[in-house]
Amino acid sequence: MTLILLSPFSGADLFLRFFSLIAALRLAIKGHTTDNSGDAQHNKALSQQRADAVMAALLVKGKDKGCLSTSGLGADQPIADNDNDQGRAKSRRVELVKQS
Repeated sequence: MTLILLSPFSGADLFLRFFSLIAALRLAIKGHTTDNSGDAQHNKALSQQRADAVMAALLVKGKDKGCLSTSGLGADQPIADNDNDQGRAKSRRVELVKQS
């Protein structure tokens, strides 16, 4: 199955449709970067900005801020090899993690 995003917020729209079905769900929004050769503080700040941008998109769409939290994890948790472009592209991400 291929998902085509028509705008920067269409992913948020799709998520909010799902989210409305389970409104009590609490989420941690975790931002990640991929520049393992850069300054760690800069990477953490950039990853925090990514997480904050996702949170802002969800808030614009009506999600309750009390159910969301954000964190910027920098380049500390890559999911692929950061020594090549494809690996860095996979590791550059924002994760939505269900909280209890």
